[in-house]
Amino acid sequence: MSNEEMIVKVNEIKVIDESFPLIMNKLVMEDGSQLVIPPSIKNFKLTVSTLIMGKGIIISAQGHNGENATHLSGSADRRRTVGAGVEGDDGSNGQQGTDGTNITIKTSRLEFVSFTFNTSGGNGGFGGNAQGGGKGSNSSCDTHGRRGGHGGDGGDGGRGGNPGTALITFNDFTILPDQNNKYENSPYRWIANGGIGGNKGEGGAAGQGGNSSDCGTWPVKWSMSGGNGGDRGSHGKKGKEGQTIEVNEVSWFRHN
Repeated sequence: MSNEEMIVKVNEIKVIDESFPLIMNKLVMEDGSQLVIPPSIKNFKLTVSTLIMGKGIIISAQGHNGENATHLSGSADRRRTVGAGVEGDDGSNGQQGTDGTNITIKTSRLEFVSFTFNTSGGNGGFGGNAQGGGKGSNSSCDTHGRRGGHGGDGGDGGRGGNPGTALITFNDFTILPDQNNKYENSPYRWIANGGIGGNKGEGGAAGQGGNSSDCGTWPVKWSMSGGNGGDRGSHGKKGKEGQTIEVNEVSWFRHN
């Protein structure tokens, strides 16, 4: 075992990087302190002889939220020559949330007041709204008006990330009393929620049909019909939820 010792001060947030020792003799986390494991680390394994944690300790290994797609606005350009309106562009899909990190901590001696592991997956990004269809060309006395362009389809929401796993093993442990010597909840817990799926993008508005025309002169007058409107684009799909882990104490908090 390494002779390395570390103290994470009260309310300090320590982000894990490549300089963080993964084998050490002693790690002390004072009240309200946090260890944050970035999503770029897929598996975090710490071996420490003695691990002491104060009250309200958080070890966070959550996935990143996916980026939202850009919303398209307005309508496609109006048709400048004879023809149907230009079709609207489709919205882009939201980015998928990344998975949480897998945590494994092995210690001989564990002492703590209260701590929480959070390995939840990141939320999916929102799908982008689509562009509306363009206006069809107007009628003339020789040509009927043309239909409007169809709206683009909305983008799908990104899928939520799956949670990482957690495991802490020990030879023996002691739960230290807090100031009131009572707990509203369990003094140790693991949160392992799947990320929320991103919202769907809205379909683009239907393009307007070309205008009708009044033709001829009295006493012989007539109208040339305008074009029909295009169809509204389809809405995207909401992103799927990440898979939540049903937490079982025996599965993650146990003796070596």
